[in-house]
Amino acid sequence: MNQKILALDLDGTAVNDSGKLGALSKQALISARQQGHILCFVTGRRDIDMVPLGKDACYADYFILNNGGKITSAADGRVLKNDFTGKEDARALISYCLQKDCQLHIFSGMYWGINKMTPRTRKYAEELGLEPDFYHSPEDVQCENVEGFTVTDDGEKVRAFLDNSDLDLEYVASEPGCLDIMKKGINKWNGIKVLADFLAIPISQTIAVGNYDNDIDMLTHAGIGIAVQNALPDVKAAADYITLKDNNHDAVAEIVEKFLLSNSNYT
Repeated sequence: MNQKILALDLDGTAVNDSGKLGALSKQALISARQQGHILCFVTGRRDIDMVPLGKDACYADYFILNNGGKITSAADGRVLKNDFTGKEDARALISYCLQKDCQLHIFSGMYWGINKMTPRTRKYAEELGLEPDFYHSPEDVQCENVEGFTVTDDGEKVRAFLDNSDLDLEYVASEPGCLDIMKKGINKWNGIKVLADFLAIPISQTIAVGNYDNDIDMLTHAGIGIAVQNALPDVKAAADYITLKDNNHDAVAEIVEKFLLSNSNYT
């Protein structure tokens, strides 16, 4: 069997604007799995951000979280890979944001820490049904166990700080107004490579699908790179194929039918 890895970005790609998989997409993913293909959600989301996905998470075999920094098995929660930021790098970024009154989200597993509440964060906490922990100094955080950071309201300040520092940290825009920060070298494509090696599946048998800037690297390097119809222009330019349908009209079903099912010219 010509087994492939289908690596799907979530927001703006696999799920609709309500954050859910469409009915046709679900059925297509079931069909792909029945034919032996590996299904993977590749996302900038952290563990805590996966909560709203609910039962739709069961349609993946693996999750590549934190923009490629963490890989878990959907079946049993096994962690196959988890890259932490350096302790001193974390302390330096936290200290800067506290000094400049920049809101900084800190993530590690289901831990979610913030240094100040904003209306946007309050709304998100209510959507999750979870409350973040508040930190007031780096000593309040286990800096050796930080998986990543997110900045939503003070992106320009934090971006400038990182650009002028020698910290082993890099950032990527994962959606409008959202800056994800992680250890240098972490990206979605590197996460896919680790999973492909673990499963002994050739890179040529990987299909990556996305819509935003943090997807370009995986679309460029995968066996087949696909942009959904609603993707940014730069993402479409990096793709081998652009779907006719967008994320609100089951682009995933189109992809599975064209590239994975047994009657496809690409299997």
